[in-house]
Amino acid sequence: MSTWVIYVAGISKKNYDIGKQYETWGIKKLVKNSHFKNIKNGDDVIFIHNITRPNNIFPDKIPGFPRVNFKNFKNFEGLITEISLAKVTEGYSYSNEIIWPDDIYPHRFKFQKKETQKNVLFTVEDVGENLIKSALTSFHLKGDIAPSQTELLLFSEIVHKVNDSHFALEGGASYKIHKKIERNRKIIESKKEEFIKQHDKLFCEICNFSFEDVYGAALKRSSIECHHINPLAENGIKETRLSDLILLCPNCHRVLHQHNPCLDVEKLIASMKSTSKSK
Repeated sequence: MSTWVIYVAGISKKNYDIGKQYETWGIKKLVKNSHFKNIKNGDDVIFIHNITRPNNIFPDKIPGFPRVNFKNFKNFEGLITEISLAKVTEGYSYSNEIIWPDDIYPHRFKFQKKETQKNVLFTVEDVGENLIKSALTSFHLKGDIAPSQTELLLFSEIVHKVNDSHFALEGGASYKIHKKIERNRKIIESKKEEFIKQHDKLFCEICNFSFEDVYGAALKRSSIECHHINPLAENGIKETRLSDLILLCPNCHRVLHQHNPCLDVEKLIASMKSTSKSK
C-alpha cells in the first residue's frame, strides 16, 4: 500500500469541507507525470489544509510564502489549520457527478476519514523533512497528490507526539505553540538576569522550586521557563515588557495551560495554598 499527501489551500476550504462530507476527493486535471491514477483501494492519504505563518509564532518573514522553492523546503514551515488522515476506499475513477458547486473535478477517489488534528505545528523539527517535502510537492502540483515515504500509522504517532503536550487555549492554540512564541531568547535572558539581580537565583514564582538548589548551578538557567502573564497565543501581543513575564518550572507552566482560557497565575497560587492547608 502507498501513502499520499495532498495539500489543500486555504482558499479551497469550502470544497475541502464538501469533500470530507462526501468522503470523495477530486481534481480538475492531472499534471504531467501525475500519480493520481495510481491511487488504489487501501492506500493512505494525508490531507494537509492551509499553512500559515502567524507573526507571533514565526516572526521571520519568508518572501512569497507559502510559494517557496523546493530547494528551500525548510522555509515551508508554519501552522497547519488541519491535518486529516484517511484510508482510500475506492481508487482512481473518472466521474462527472456534481459534488462541488464551482466545478466538476472529475479525477477522483473515495476515502474514509480516520482522524483529524487542528492547528498542528508543521516544522522539520516536529514532523520531519519527508512530510515537509511531500506537502510542498503537492502545493507546487496545485493539489495533485505527492507520494510519501511515511506510513499513516507512523505519521499519526508523529502528529500525536507533536500534540501530546497541547492544551487548548482560545482559538485552538496550544502549550507547545505558546512555548514557541515565548522563545524570544533576548527578552527571556533579560528577564532571568533581572530576576537574579533581585533574588540571587532563579526559581518558580508559583511553587518556589529551584533547579539550582536541587540539581546544581549547571541547570539553573536552562530549565526554568518564561510565561507571558497575558498569553500571547490568545491576544497576539507583539511587544513584551519584562513586567509582562513570570518565571515558572515546567510543571506549573503546563498546569496554567491545561485550562481554557489559560489559568490566572494568582488563582493557581491560591489553589496551591488551599491544598497545602488542607493537608
